[in-house]
Amino acid sequence: MNELGKSLTDTLNTSDLQNVTNELLETNIDSLLKNGVLKDIPIINSIVGIYKLGVSIKDIIFMKKLIRFLSEINDTSIQERQKVIAKMEKDDKYGRKVGETILTLLDRLDDLNKANIVGILFKALMKGRFDTFVFQRLCHSIDKVFIDDIQELRAYIRGQYIDNDIKSSLYISGLLNRTMFGNITVDGNNEYEVNDLGIILIRELDAEKVVV
Repeated sequence: MNELGKSLTDTLNTSDLQNVTNELLETNIDSLLKNGVLKDIPIINSIVGIYKLGVSIKDIIFMKKLIRFLSEINDTSIQERQKVIAKMEKDDKYGRKVGETILTLLDRLDDLNKANIVGILFKALMKGRFDTFVFQRLCHSIDKVFIDDIQELRAYIRGQYIDNDIKSSLYISGLLNRTMFGNITVDGNNEYEVNDLGIILIRELDAEKVVV
């Protein structure tokens, strides 16, 4: 993972990602790896090397998650990416290589759509819409949340009813706060409230017109 992490960092720092789109996911994996459009992207070449040794279903899914992540930042400039990577890697509180951290997260994600969300959040970080600490916490929440509950969170923010079990799940994922531990109404309406992370997540997804 260390070498792949460095390869992703190199990709973010040097590569034009305009041609990396979600449409690539509809391409046969063999055709994708032979596609000349992608030959200059370091992380793709690194994975091609692994592929030649024998690819598993997990490898294919991992590549799809990687492409989804890259497709969400394909309209950012190399300079924007270089700036945020340099800032993150100089931050004593962050203390990890960006490429390796993102790849480790992508590998853990249990849904392809979550990879798109991580890309959206990384782009928002580049645009200065929140800081590295918030980005880390949001990624932690995305890793833990059940993907369908994100739409429930959006409904809850808009004042709609959602099941109390879903609220509990969103709380465990870090997207809601507990407001009361006693005197709770039967339906639990006064037990939770959306916290800043939940509000930021839905704000960024709405800005990109993403419905999960």
